[in-house]
Amino acid sequence: MNRDKEHLIKQKCRENVIGFAPFRYKFSKGSAVREGLLNIGKFKEDNGENLVLTFIFDSDNLKTDSDIHNRLSHLKFDPIMKKGLLTALRNSAEFEENENFAMHEFNFYFDKMPANLEKLMNATMTPFFMEHLPIKIGKVEWMKDDEGLNFFCILKSKLNL
Repeated sequence: MNRDKEHLIKQKCRENVIGFAPFRYKFSKGSAVREGLLNIGKFKEDNGENLVLTFIFDSDNLKTDSDIHNRLSHLKFDPIMKKGLLTALRNSAEFEENENFAMHEFNFYFDKMPANLEKLMNATMTPFFMEHLPIKIGKVEWMKDDEGLNFFCILKSKLNL
């Protein structure tokens, strides 16, 4: 396994999955509407917490992967930063491609995680992505407390990765 994939799996193991949302997108002119899944996770780090939004795109060719990567890696988060909602944005262009899907992750660091994540997603994050990308994000399905704890570690061990 290459080092990037190993790092990604280790990072995902630290996350607690707290919600999922379906989405539809169409990034290149003349392409079909495709579907994807937004994974919402969080984890503690030092004195703060990270909110991790992982977009998993249905993709079966390099052109689609390239369109996705270009669109997402050039997003400007100034509107959210100006509202004072974020302490820092990191790992804004982590990209993993596969034969069947493409994945792009955004990691938002907070000195103090907002108490109402549902409000943060519905009032800020979801509208931001839908305003700046040709994407329609559906309703977030929130998991019960600790239901998503170490979800990716369990999956990793079942897949023997």
